[in-house]
Amino acid sequence: MSNEFALRSLRVLNALKNATIAVVSSLPQDPRTGTQISKALGLDKTLTWKIVKFIDGKDIYSSTKYIPGASSYGSFLRAAEKKGASRRGAADADIAYQAFLQLIKRYTGDRASLDLMLLGVSEAGRKKSMYEQKKTCFRAQRFINGASASVSFLASILPEPTDMTTIFAIRGYTNLLRYRPNAIPLYDLPRITESDLALTNNALQFSPIFQESIPFDGGIPYYTKYCTCNMPQNQTDTVLIDDIMPESNDDSFSSVDLVTAQRVRTMGLLEKRKSKGEKTYQVHLTYGISFPSEIAYMDVFVHKSIRLGSPKCRVCNELAGSQSNKHHHARADAERFRYDEEVTNMGLGVFCSQIREIPWYTEMLSETFQFLQLKEEEFEMHRVCVEYPYLPSSIGLIWE
Repeated sequence: MSNEFALRSLRVLNALKNATIAVVSSLPQDPRTGTQISKALGLDKTLTWKIVKFIDGKDIYSSTKYIPGASSYGSFLRAAEKKGASRRGAADADIAYQAFLQLIKRYTGDRASLDLMLLGVSEAGRKKSMYEQKKTCFRAQRFINGASASVSFLASILPEPTDMTTIFAIRGYTNLLRYRPNAIPLYDLPRITESDLALTNNALQFSPIFQESIPFDGGIPYYTKYCTCNMPQNQTDTVLIDDIMPESNDDSFSSVDLVTAQRVRTMGLLEKRKSKGEKTYQVHLTYGISFPSEIAYMDVFVHKSIRLGSPKCRVCNELAGSQSNKHHHARADAERFRYDEEVTNMGLGVFCSQIREIPWYTEMLSETFQFLQLKEEEFEMHRVCVEYPYLPSSIGLIWE
């Protein structure tokens, strides 16, 4: 966003705001609230409510969305003049509004696009606006994809290192709901973890944690105890929503849970490094998001003997991935949308891993640690929580 646009829009918007305040202040009735202005001018309450929200807004960029359309604003000025407002003030407000229309024409051509650009300029409203836009995007993607989940999660366990090539990954969806038949594929298992685009899928080897969860000739590694869906044993890594939903017509729109459990061999993907004479590790983990979810959790349990320090998190457009080729780092970063998320250190063990939407989550993790004969109290948990992740994207957790 250019400084020229921000400065020009600030001048235009402040001029319109001040002129509108002057018109309201010149009314003999001295109305203050939207209801009072509505009664004084004989106008619709929705219109006067918008005017008050605009002139009382603390952040000029965020409050711009309340500016009435041209016809409605013209009605406001005409009514104000009839009820005794300053004619000079109304004329100045009309000039200021025409400048606002020229701002739209100059930069976007339509009002909705200008509102989005102004939200991007606003320091105060950017975070809230990002949340609202992601939520709107989720609602659209939920219908377009034909299904969604309340929660998606990936819990990864990095055990005490020998060669640092093994990761255990528990991945799942809860409250899966289909909104229309013949929905898109749900599951795509490869590339749970990566650190360099130069590496191919052949650098990763997958096998089930629980051998009894899949047939002898391969298929999806379900964590059967925590699945409430049908579990077709496909030879591919993809399953259709229609295949896992209940067959009964009466239950066709009921929700289900789907969980898988995998052992991932990375073939040295987690790189060793040396720091002050001590052997440490450089770790990049990625969680791909390709299915509409209201909220996504990425939990990583790291053995305390692995001296990694604190990770950082970046959410990236999945078309480019969360890691870039080292030789084209700057260019790759410039060509993808990304933003950072907070990483929370939850302490040792699974005690603090509860997810309100998934009552059985902590129990499932404890059982996994027990099955793997790992002591959960020796593992430090890091959590990233992303609300309404956009599609497609990847949550990257990076220790460097």
